Amino acid sequence: MVILMNKINFFINSKNICFNLDKIDILSNNVIFVTGLSGSGKTTFARKISKEYKATLFELDNLGGFFGEYKESEELIHSLTDKFLNINYELKEIIRQEKYVDLKIKNFDKYRYWTNKYIEFLLEYAKKQERIFVFEGTQIFKCISAEKISSNPLIIIGTSSFISLLRRIKRHYKIDKARNKPNFFKKHLWKLLNDSKRLHFKDFKELNRFLAFYRNSCH
Repeated sequence: MVILMNKINFFINSKNICFNLDKIDILSNNVIFVTGLSGSGKTTFARKISKEYKATLFELDNLGGFFGEYKESEELIHSLTDKFLNINYELKEIIRQEKYVDLKIKNFDKYRYWTNKYIEFLLEYAKKQERIFVFEGTQIFKCISAEKISSNPLIIIGTSSFISLLRRIKRHYKIDKARNKPNFFKKHLWKLLNDSKRLHFKDFKELNRFLAFYRNSCH
């Protein structure tokens, strides 16, 4: 069941919540932000609208996965991430040592600092181009001030917290199966419980808080 809501629901899927899509302008307002919970379908949706708008997609996970899942990427964002890391050597070493994601738990202020700096770097590039860009990631609601981007087009994926969690577990299962890693259920049972508290309660609240601030900033 999919219904229209004013916020993201924990159990029931909502229609995507959209703002300012009528204000997209290739010269003055050329960045569309797409965000939502982990597992909500952000990336799939962002790829779809990128094709519709003939836009360049920036998946913000490229930063954390620069030496991992994205290391063979030939997309524009990967080359821009390379430039960014070459002028921010401290962060480059954090990511090389696979400690960037850990910052979200151990030192969120530092994680937010570096992530904001990265997004600002990409925005500075995008605003100089005469084309549309789609920025996609949880980083948008976690790290960016809603007031700061209140004039930008924004799409929040309406998938509920519970369904997002199930999709995320399914995705991890597929990844582990493809890599022939055993004991998925044993390994991910604790992760499932942890994510329920850390991601799909905490992030659920943060996303709705971001949505409320964004909506108020638009008025």
